[in-house]
Amino acid sequence: MLPELEKIKGVPPSAIILRELKKSAIELEQFLKDTALSLQSLDQITPKISNVLAQKFGTTPDYFLKLQEYYNKKLALNKLPKPKPDVSKISRILFWDTNFDQIDWIKSKKAVVRRVFERGSPQEKEVILTFYGKEEVIKLLNELHQKLTNESLKNLPEYSIPITFRSIQSVNSHLYIS
Repeated sequence: MLPELEKIKGVPPSAIILRELKKSAIELEQFLKDTALSLQSLDQITPKISNVLAQKFGTTPDYFLKLQEYYNKKLALNKLPKPKPDVSKISRILFWDTNFDQIDWIKSKKAVVRRVFERGSPQEKEVILTFYGKEEVIKLLNELHQKLTNESLKNLPEYSIPITFRSIQSVNSHLYIS
């Protein structure tokens, strides 16, 4: 059975088709012969192809067409320039475990805020506060309930960030928030 569209938005239709064929133990070549489709046509679904696929997989005629539309929207969004902070003021070594140029600053904001407020300089923290906004940073830091060093906690008042924690335990010069 095909997955719900909401769960697979942005997935290429050909990937869903290939997955379903594999689950059904149907060879791709045989499927293409049976449906009179070409392999290239699976990469760009048209209404006619959507109807053929719907009959073969027992779904609504617009299922694969909608899936193609979601995928096209995702491709278009990926081509747009993504907003990012003033990276010239952020040390690349702060994100040593990832490719700095490929950080998605919007999707990874929780990890970025955590990393910068754990290990960043005051200038880097200021850049992050400016980029995400004070309210968003406060919200993320409250959500994280993370392990913060004493130094990190000392720096927070410098930025006038009111953070409330449920309970704080000191263990080996680290504060654990639960």
